Amino acid sequence: MAGVLLEPLARRRAGKMPDDLVLTSPEGSVLLSGKFRQRVFDRAATAVGLEDLSPHDLRHTAASLLVASVKAARRPVDLQKRQWAGAARTHGPGIMRPIWASPGSGRS
Repeated sequence: MAGVLLEPLARRRAGKMPDDLVLTSPEGSVLLSGKFRQRVFDRAATAVGLEDLSPHDLRHTAASLLVASVKAARRPVDLQKRQWAGAARTHGPGIMRPIWASPGSGRS
């Protein structure tokens, strides 16, 4: 985790139990991506003149920065495979299929 995030996350965790949510909605419930986008992301993007920006665009930017980084120890595709493996462990096999495991790709 990026060092810049450690202290703010520690503040948010203060007084919470290990199983408590850290990032929540204003009501204290699970933070849903669609609601976050409506309440926060789209407003912030518009405020800086990036009305058409999406969270997925930021994913592409992060991947590009990773590829450009000479410090990256693993290839980006290896990192994506690890993310898919983590999603499968969390949500069960078959919840999402990575592009390299699509039918007809010859890979699984």
